[in-house]
Amino acid sequence: MVRKLPVALFCFLMITLVTNADTVSGLTSRTGTDSVGWSQLGSCATVVPSGFTATSVDGVGVTGTFSGGGSGQVRTQTSCGWAGNFASGDVVLWTTANGPLTLTFNQGTAGGGAQIESNFIGGFTAQI
Repeated sequence: MVRKLPVALFCFLMITLVTNADTVSGLTSRTGTDSVGWSQLGSCATVVPSGFTATSVDGVGVTGTFSGGGSGQVRTQTSCGWAGNFASGDVVLWTTANGPLTLTFNQGTAGGGAQIESNFIGGFTAQI
């Protein structure tokens, strides 16, 4: 049985000039990476419709679609009712019950990643 879990997402992009498809690199810092600031979608508790667009710090266009057909919400760690496992002040995109979320970039990228957390306490599975 597959369950769709609402998740919060803090997205960052890793854009490099040279990469190999078989190379996997883990990051432990956001320093030196491009990122998408979800605060551009509105203030805390803003409802975000499926088919939204955003732009990364380095100008990469991103289109987001909630496969559940509904909407998501912008939330801020430590305020606006969000108390998750993110750094204080992080702005997250919460899929509510409308995930999964698909992000499409308007140009090729060498990699990407996200900080993901379940809406419920306990183990969960996420896929990038």
